[in-house]
Amino acid sequence: MAAEVKPDFSGEYVLNRPASTLSAIVAPVAQSGVLRIEHHEPKFTAHQTIVLDGKPFESNFELLSDRVHPALGRGRVSGHVANPRSRR
Repeated sequence: MAAEVKPDFSGEYVLNRPASTLSAIVAPVAQSGVLRIEHHEPKFTAHQTIVLDGKPFESNFELLSDRVHPALGRGRVSGHVANPRSRR
């Protein structure tokens, strides 16, 4: 039986405002955004910076995809925003 090939989402993703569906609250103030992902099984790390009304906001989080989540089951990921902050 062949081993399951898991996707690698590593890379840098830049917000494309015209192609994005943004909420009515965010759309008028969203200027730019970048999401950087490092994905090396089982670790998934993301760093996001979004500029809203001239102010950059950052968040970072890390997920482990090899855990069994009580509500989601095996092979599902769960996590939380570890360090939300804004730069002034």
